[in-house]
Amino acid sequence: MPPEKIVVEACVASLESAQLAQQAGVDRVELNQALELDGLTPSAGLVRRVVDQLEIPAIAMARPRSGNFFYGPDEWETLVADARWLMEQGVAGIAFGALFANNEIDEERCQEMREVVAGGELVFHKAFDEVSDPMSSLQKLVDSGVDRVMTSGLAETASDGSVVIARLVQKAQNQIEILPAGRIGSGNARQLVDLTGCTQIHGSFSNFQSGDYLGEMESVIASLKPAQNGS
Repeated sequence: MPPEKIVVEACVASLESAQLAQQAGVDRVELNQALELDGLTPSAGLVRRVVDQLEIPAIAMARPRSGNFFYGPDEWETLVADARWLMEQGVAGIAFGALFANNEIDEERCQEMREVVAGGELVFHKAFDEVSDPMSSLQKLVDSGVDRVMTSGLAETASDGSVVIARLVQKAQNQIEILPAGRIGSGNARQLVDLTGCTQIHGSFSNFQSGDYLGEMESVIASLKPAQNGS
């Protein structure tokens, strides 16, 4: 039976884009800076303004640098300190990634982040797409208390990884949420939901020809309405 609602999350890096996302009707935002680097920890000023002015939840990125997700001790302590501060500002949760040098899930650090985020939402971001075995890696995240994993199914785009995403959705059941991401827009959001059985999607909604950010988000949401209506 189709889900009653598909949750839409918008990746944003400014107050303006966060406000436009809310205006379009998205359900939550993921707040970053430096999207050209695939997202880094947002600045203090940006976090405070978004938390003050948005009514929808904001998940904040905790990522101290670009590149891989194997952090040295000092880098990791920086990430943890940022996550603590972000939660204190009133964000709904933290998106992070923690891998060993061989790209396997670092369960100890995931568990540490669970304690830092406490009752907030803990999201393992697309660092997940670096793992070799997505099914066993998903179980490690479940065991570590992660609430949601963002993934393109270990492919360059969510559409290319739809088969793996569908397997993850099936394995996840009610233990963890699967958040497909990777070049999702109005042209493929509906198809991706139908192919994978996912109940939420993530996008920056910036790689489209019209240049109309608000219009693209509204089109994505409109394309998902048949699923929301159960038809």
